[in-house]
Amino acid sequence: MRQSGSISVYVLVGTNGKPVSVTAIGLENADMRKAISVAAGKMKYKPAVCGGQPCEMMYPYWLSLTMGF
Repeated sequence: MRQSGSISVYVLVGTNGKPVSVTAIGLENADMRKAISVAAGKMKYKPAVCGGQPCEMMYPYWLSLTMGF
């Protein structure tokens, strides 16, 4: 079965570079949406810099996927 779709992933990254929260919107396949969210939440990020200091910031991802066998 071949499926395709788009997903928007928003990762709130803390001052230490670790994800604080992950929100994923899109994809009808809930299992794929969850797998992508978990993967995004396990990554290490470079924290944003605000006024010369690390600060919390939202990092967006937009993906277009085609899945099938």
